[in-house]
This record gives sequence, structure tokens and C-alpha cells, in this order.
Amino acid sequence: MKTGRLALLSGALAMLIAATMAQGAPTRRPAAKKRVATPAPKPLSPSQVLAGHLALNRYRPAMPIGAACRQASFKNLAIALNMNRELLTAAKNEFETSAQFSERSDLLQTVLGGEPILFCESLNDNEDVPFAYKADEQLFEGSFYRNHNVWRDVKPLGSYRTKTRMGIPVTVKSSAEFEYDVALDMPANLMGCVSGDFGYKFVVPQPIAGAPALKAGGKIAFIAKLISPYVSEEESPGEPSLDNPYDIATQTITVYARPERLIVLDGTGKEVWSCRVGAFTPLQKPRPLGDEKSWLSLVDYPVSGYRIQAAGTVAATLQIDPQGKVSGCTITASSGFPELDAASCAGWTRRAKFVPGSDEKGDPIESEYAISRTWTR
Repeated sequence: MKTGRLALLSGALAMLIAATMAQGAPTRRPAAKKRVATPAPKPLSPSQVLAGHLALNRYRPAMPIGAACRQASFKNLAIALNMNRELLTAAKNEFETSAQFSERSDLLQTVLGGEPILFCESLNDNEDVPFAYKADEQLFEGSFYRNHNVWRDVKPLGSYRTKTRMGIPVTVKSSAEFEYDVALDMPANLMGCVSGDFGYKFVVPQPIAGAPALKAGGKIAFIAKLISPYVSEEESPGEPSLDNPYDIATQTITVYARPERLIVLDGTGKEVWSCRVGAFTPLQKPRPLGDEKSWLSLVDYPVSGYRIQAAGTVAATLQIDPQGKVSGCTITASSGFPELDAASCAGWTRRAKFVPGSDEKGDPIESEYAISRTWTR
């Protein structure tokens, strides 16, 4: 079969050569037309660069979250925002009316703070988002600070010889560090699936079998809206010394955003946990914060009670508002001494704090909590 193919190919080649020889010398080709140089594309303006990176980092529910994470680049968005920093953070100038300044601010808010953005961080060995597994409970405990680093680039610049103030020769290693941080606008004393004040915690249930893979390849996605002032920049020069001979110049770009939702993804991009900031477990009951026995003490015992030796059990229903504070106290079983009942309600109202109850969507609602205290002589 192979021999036949070679023969066929040789025959075809021989026929082509014979035809070329029969035609004689090849005719002269016509002169090629001169190519007209096309003008170089016009460089994009800073605002056009920002528009492009906003489009890449926008969160759209129709796109799978894993694909959205692969497309988004927090670093590039931060750089694009910083390119437009003077425009984004410009204060009202003397030739701008209040109405014009308000219009400009509203336009920026519409363009930048409309659709939320998305940025994703690795959960493996991320010192800014620690993610540790508790095998006994079969869950991950994660945390992050309100302001933290999302991306960091370090560029070595070589080394140089210099002297200290005392004239001691030293070799200094030089490098430039570029940090891209986020400043999250988070509520104080936040409760729910994400809780905390300056540092925030969250819990992700996960069976032991899938825990190593989630830790190794998982990501946490922050879905947030950009807020004013949108971006800031800070530069700090290196300060090498004899004890620390490293000259590290740092440029930090900080992006300002208000998070709406957090999502944990596994290595395949599948969503394994989600939390709407400020939301709770659906249909949860109010839960005391701290030891409820500490809410009343002998300090609350009424002075008049000593004279009449008031004692007994006070039972009440506490009304809890959506912020977890006591908004009302109704006595359901009296101790037999009105002064003792009133003192108990006053102490509970002043000191009791709760994680509030929630509705079927996980939104905090007004709820009730039954409580009692036994007073002895």
C-alpha cells in the first residue's frame, strides 16, 4: 500500500515538472503593489482602561461564579482606578457650582457603584484570610480584617554597598513591593453568617473527606459595590539598617468597597457556601450573647426588698429587636413582690444582648425570649 502511494506521488511530481519545462521560462510577475501603512491604533485613555476593567470585574449572576473569578483581576482594577484617581477623588473646584459638583458625584456613583464588582482570594496559606479546619466539628473557621491585602507583587532590584551613619560598610538588598489592598465598609458589631467588628469571622461546614481539597484549591469571592473615595495611594521608601539591611520601597493602592455577599468555592469553581452580609441562618431563634445569669446580680436587688425579705422566682418574656437589644419585658410569672419583678425587668433590659431571630430569608426580625431568675433571702 505504501509503495503504491509513493509511486502515485512520484508520478504526479514528474507530470508537474514536465508541464513546467514545456511552458518554457516563467513569465515575469507583475510588480507588487505598495503596502499602505495603517496608522497605529490610538492609545486608550485612562477612563477607557477603567471601563474595560470594570466590565471584566463586574459580577453578573448569569455567569458561573468560578468563571467570573477566573476572569476578574483585582490588581488590574486597582491600577485602573488609580489611573483615574484625580478625577474620582476631585473635590469641588472654584469654577464648579454646587449643582454641577452634585451631578458629577452622582454620575460617578452611578457608573462605579452601580453593578457590584467581584474579587477572589485563595484560601490556601493566605495570611490575610486564614482558613483553618476543625476536624472534630467538621467545619472550617475563616476570618478577615476590614482592611486587608488582596494581591502583592515583589520585584527584586539587586543590591548595593553603602555605609551606616557610624561609617560601617553594609550590603543592602533592594526591592520594590506593590500592594493592592481593599478597605471594606462593614457594619460594627456585625452578627449573622459573618460576625465581628474590625476582624470578621465565618464558618463553612465541610465533611473531612472533602476538606483537604477545599483548602488546597478553594477560593473566597467578595461581591461588593465600589464606594467613595473609590481609591487611594500611599508610597513609603525603604529604611535599611545594619540589623535589617533591606531597602523595600512600597506602593500601596487601596480600593474602597461595601461587601454584599461572600461565597466560598471549591477547586472546580463550585459554590460550597454563601453568606449575605448581615443575614442569619433562616428561621433561627434569638440566642443570648454571653452568660444570661450575669445579667442580674445583688446590685439589682431592690433596697425595699431587704425590709420585707422579698424572694421568689421571676419569669418574663423579653422582646428582642432586630439589632439584638431588649425592647420590652413582660412578666409572665410574678415572684409575689412587684419591686422584685420590676428590678428584674430593669436589669434584663439594661444588660441583655442577643443574636436576634430571623425570618425565612435570614433577615433579622423582632422576636421573643423566655427568661427567669430565682431570688433568695
